[in-house]
Amino acid sequence: MIIEPELLLSSFMETLCPSNVIEDVANLYIPQKPQAKQSVRFSHGRGAYADPKKKLYVNNVAASISPYAESFKYNCPVKVGIIYCFPFRKSDRNVSRGTFFYMEQRPDLDNLSKPVFDALTLSGMLTDDSNIVSTSVAKIRYEHVGIVIRVGKLVQTIALHT
Repeated sequence: MIIEPELLLSSFMETLCPSNVIEDVANLYIPQKPQAKQSVRFSHGRGAYADPKKKLYVNNVAASISPYAESFKYNCPVKVGIIYCFPFRKSDRNVSRGTFFYMEQRPDLDNLSKPVFDALTLSGMLTDDSNIVSTSVAKIRYEHVGIVIRVGKLVQTIALHT
């Protein structure tokens, strides 16, 4: 469950991933600095390969999610909300405690999300990351570094009229 920083981030998460459109909600806080992952790298001698550091990162995130995977297993369409919390820079020293602001620099959100989706599957919480049909993602600078994740079954269906 969300431990630190519970109040600010849980209300921010509610705007990203409202609880009225999902059920059986898992709220997770992973106290680890977010890392991006590119699908595959290429070298002249080896061809395509995956970075071993990124595999370790995915395994560590999956290990943090695993204790919750027994209670929350999804084999259905899910919505995932993720807040990536990066540390303040030295130039941000005048920012007051308990506040945050959006981060506009790299890494890109799509590359940040890939390892988290892989970890959700590796942990057993999701049977396949193709079950993720809706996402809301933000990256911020905040005093508590980590990844806040909300996963839930979608309860609303949208009817399109022609």
